[in-house]
Amino acid sequence: MDHIQSLVNRYFNLAHSISDHLPEYIDAYFGPKEWIKPVEERKGDTIPVLKVRSEELLHEIREVDGLVSRRKKFMLAQVEAMHMVTRILADEELTLEEKIKGLFDVIPTKTPESEFLEIHNTLDGLLPTGGSVHERMSKNEERLNIHKEEFKSVFEEIILDLQTWTMELFTLPSNERLDLRFVSDKPWSGYSCYQGDGLSTIEVNTDLPISILYAIDFLAHETYPGHHTESSIKEMELIRGQGRDELQIILSLSPFCISHEGIAMHAFDIANRQKSFIDWLDSKIFPLAKLDHLDATRQLAIYKAWSDIRGVRTNAVFMYWVEGDSQERIRDYVIEYSLLPVEYVENFVKKWLPHPIFHLYTFTYLHGYSLLDGLFSRTGAAQYWFGELLKDTYLPSEIEGIERE
Repeated sequence: MDHIQSLVNRYFNLAHSISDHLPEYIDAYFGPKEWIKPVEERKGDTIPVLKVRSEELLHEIREVDGLVSRRKKFMLAQVEAMHMVTRILADEELTLEEKIKGLFDVIPTKTPESEFLEIHNTLDGLLPTGGSVHERMSKNEERLNIHKEEFKSVFEEIILDLQTWTMELFTLPSNERLDLRFVSDKPWSGYSCYQGDGLSTIEVNTDLPISILYAIDFLAHETYPGHHTESSIKEMELIRGQGRDELQIILSLSPFCISHEGIAMHAFDIANRQKSFIDWLDSKIFPLAKLDHLDATRQLAIYKAWSDIRGVRTNAVFMYWVEGDSQERIRDYVIEYSLLPVEYVENFVKKWLPHPIFHLYTFTYLHGYSLLDGLFSRTGAAQYWFGELLKDTYLPSEIEGIERE
């Protein structure tokens, strides 16, 4: 085994040892099983041991020869995030800002409520009249909800069309495919896990109401041209094409997550650039979901305005973990400003927000979206840069440095 492969294997094993202390830290691992030490051999890997091991691995990656610049930058950033995870697990006194910077290479900020209220004003002019904006938004969403018995047929049809559109924009591997599952009792509305060899498992939480436009957004996020598309292309281009074996593991708390979620957060907009998107909703998807009595043009305008309300949940993290507000106060705050259904808010406040570490992941959505939004605005080339991000690794600081060409 050469020295670089040895470093990659140690990288994998450090991640697995951390996951022994923090379940779900590894979002996906699809490398050879023989590269990973058995659990019994990792029992002595205490947090102090792992902290030292991450420091040693950082030093060796910095000093190693033969590792191309982009690959070295990526591995260093990922291991630095691992080191931060060990510090958090060791209960070191760290501010929220220090944790977010150490994990994701971004600086967290609170979003002014005035930004949310501006969007409320826009929605006020788009929603049917009668009641507060929140009441009208809730009623409108209820009208858009898919009946559970229609989930499978509607989701499968949306996925097929998203795949077709994505193939018109980007080159997909010939072996890419999905396994769609419907689940319950989860802290999230949906989830995707890349299995390797072109396969992703997509899970949908059926405990929560799902509106038709949210379903399209969610599926674009998780499948085409979002997470599944990115993972399958990176496997083809970087792992198989360039031997970047370290990408056979996806860590849930790392700088990679910023571009990963940014891609997925912009997937809906990339997908619906199709000229026939409104016709597709009116003539095919709304009728399939038994919602053909609704105006697709108006509903899309409402949904796009509402989806611009970002930062409410990251504000909630500040409120809970920095300012010490109660769950009840935060619940009311998120409902008021996000206009989300109560079920979604309670799921977030009760199951996600209190998690001692994974609440930090909330920042990847806001900062991932904002980082790529800035890139697309600066360059005026959203589709081009979206495609570039699908097939290579870019750290947040690298994306910030890309200017108009």
